[in-house]
Amino acid sequence: MLNNLIKSGIVMVTALAAPVYAGSHGNNGPISQQQFCNIISDYRTDYEKATSSNNEIRINNVLKKRSDELDALLPDGDFKDWEVEFLKATSSSTGGANVCMYIKSCDVILQTGTLKENLSERADYSVQYDTREYRAVSNLGRGDRALLSGKLTKIAKYQDGAEEYSYRKESLSDESKRLASNCELDLKASLLENKQLKSDTESLSGSVFKPQFFFFEIGYVAPIK
Repeated sequence: MLNNLIKSGIVMVTALAAPVYAGSHGNNGPISQQQFCNIISDYRTDYEKATSSNNEIRINNVLKKRSDELDALLPDGDFKDWEVEFLKATSSSTGGANVCMYIKSCDVILQTGTLKENLSERADYSVQYDTREYRAVSNLGRGDRALLSGKLTKIAKYQDGAEEYSYRKESLSDESKRLASNCELDLKASLLENKQLKSDTESLSGSVFKPQFFFFEIGYVAPIK
């Protein structure tokens, strides 16, 4: 599982517990996005059962299953025209922008930014200054819908030596780690404001709110009017 996420772009995914998420709505977007969300939904259910079993082998099997399924769906990590909502953008230390986009249908945050050195072929996956993508992002506000294309990027290795998508915030540089935390807080505040969360710690189902993160490299973004 870790292998798959890192492979496509740099979307950092935080894959922890498997609660029902407040933002879970109808599965929108192209077929690849719908299938991606189905994989994430199944993973959350399987992971929750595995962690309650107190069996590390079972947990590793769940991680590997997600990795294999994401690799089969997005062999090179490329995705196209996924429907997302803009969540947050900050200036990066390299002169570009670090961005968070939100997939409401399966409560996933896609994040660009920078990694710690030597975790992938390069460290800087921020949106470069004065590019078409940078200008498009500069015109977005929280909650604005957009079509997003890019590449999920693998940045770590799984226990068996195979490449994995990394869901660990420890893989991020300090500035990107701060962005991940801020994006999660902003999303929670937005859901509370719109009464999609009952409280600061619970979702509509009573589960602890925790979206998954994927690190990605942006290819194209276009506002949905």
